[in-house]
Amino acid sequence: MMRKAGIALCLALCLCCGREADLAQLQREAGQRIAESNIAADKLLVMPPDTLRARLDQLEQYENELFALDTSRLKANERKLWKQTHSSLQDVLKKLREHRDDPVAYNLGGIVKRVLTSDTLSDEVRWKLIAENLEQAPAYYQNAQRTLKHPGPQRLRLAVQKQMLTLRLLNGELRDSLQTASLPPSQRRYILKLIPPAQSAIKDYIYRSPPRW
Repeated sequence: MMRKAGIALCLALCLCCGREADLAQLQREAGQRIAESNIAADKLLVMPPDTLRARLDQLEQYENELFALDTSRLKANERKLWKQTHSSLQDVLKKLREHRDDPVAYNLGGIVKRVLTSDTLSDEVRWKLIAENLEQAPAYYQNAQRTLKHPGPQRLRLAVQKQMLTLRLLNGELRDSLQTASLPPSQRRYILKLIPPAQSAIKDYIYRSPPRW
């Protein structure tokens, strides 16, 4: 009897350790992929279509594996880790799916406006972020045209409205703020040079979308 009880206890411990190990490994791997997805509120998500699809497939697989774990048998700290991992996965999957399906998700103006008006950023960081986003704008909108397949007409109309607002922002508030910013002349000139290519990318996104749209 004691021997049987000992075997049962060993099996239970092994199962518990296995669940904990599976969850910890999932958390590590998913966390790494989430970090690689470069999801940030103040930066454009520049990801080629093939990379986007592969990343979605991988993260959805992690999500399926996470749901396959029996949470009722997890300890309190393991359930907390499960919830944290699940929440992080949901956040990044939502954003990646939006960039796969929704033209409104591509919004340079929203990010530039957020950075421009933030009261928590120093001028140095603010203009560094704005310059980085303007640099990425052509690739960002090219990826949008290559990625989006059959967006609905209402979302398309809203996307066009947002891009028109972005063009006004770049040509108005951004230029005005740049003129009064405490920046070296060379940096100001550099950022000014980045604005026209970004505007061209936006116009191309609006007016020369792929036929499948």
